[in-house]
Amino acid sequence: MNSNESSSPEELPPEIESWLANHPEADADALEEVWRLSRDAAPEQSFDPERVAAVREALTEAMGEDRRRAFETDDPPSAPELDGRQAEDRMRTEETRRRVGWTVGTVLGAALVAVVAYATAVPVRVTAPPGEVRSDVLPDGSRVELNSGTTLRYPQWWRVGLLRGWMGRSVQLDGEAFFAVTDTGPPFRVETANAEVRVLGTRFNVQARTPHGQPETRIVVAEGRVALSASGQTTRLDSAQTATVRGNAPPSSSTPVHPDRALAWRRGGFAFTGASIETISAEVERRFNLPITVQDVQGPPVTLHVDTARGPTSLLRDVCNVAGCRVDSTAEGLTVRSR
Repeated sequence: MNSNESSSPEELPPEIESWLANHPEADADALEEVWRLSRDAAPEQSFDPERVAAVREALTEAMGEDRRRAFETDDPPSAPELDGRQAEDRMRTEETRRRVGWTVGTVLGAALVAVVAYATAVPVRVTAPPGEVRSDVLPDGSRVELNSGTTLRYPQWWRVGLLRGWMGRSVQLDGEAFFAVTDTGPPFRVETANAEVRVLGTRFNVQARTPHGQPETRIVVAEGRVALSASGQTTRLDSAQTATVRGNAPPSSSTPVHPDRALAWRRGGFAFTGASIETISAEVERRFNLPITVQDVQGPPVTLHVDTARGPTSLLRDVCNVAGCRVDSTAEGLTVRSR
């Protein structure tokens, strides 16, 4: 083997290759993927010690009894009396086995620590910029649609099925997204600035915005069951139900909702229930990527459902017909002001 081959990032160290040869039931592909990722990891990055401990524990279980015995310090079971040479050979064999066990454990442990550090410090980002809507398939097979001005983050370890199974399926959301979650693997969690959503297999929408300077998370369940948690309390929602978390308050009670209307954004429409002019204008601004300024409008809350919006000016004029305001076009965009 030449020096170029020995430095290949995909090649495992001899100690691990030897262990895999003696354990055909092990997931060699997953281990090679872990080792490959560890080559790109930045060891100086911070990581969650609890997650590392969970991986180490799961790794120990996966290696089986033979692997664990290499770490045990108890006296071996009694054996027939051996002559001097046999006893010496046996001691050498046991010592070699112990050293290989510790070497494999050290190498794998270091690799997994590096992977967790990398996965924690550098998440995968999926973004739908203002004026665009994006669909994507996550590594676990779940599908997600991002509304305009939305960012979704998930850890690097999602790309490795073995690690995903051990460490869970969690994503962070800033914006609005519709999820169609697969029911395989551990519970799927969506974390927002002020709440957490926990599901198994279901279809639901999460809106995580910051209107009026405070975070707000709103859930709409299209199919299945969802648990919405915040401030130590949990609200459970079934199909065609919605609930909201505002600021640091606990979740509201679940209430009925018409999912098709509430999720009009997926068809290019809009749906607002008791929304202020500022909230509506901010959503129109994101969807059309057009600057909108609101000046001293004190109109009443607006409830509106539009399946297909003709354009930002037309939509805001419909809103102003109810709220008692007007819309003016400027060189910078649109301005909404009192009449």
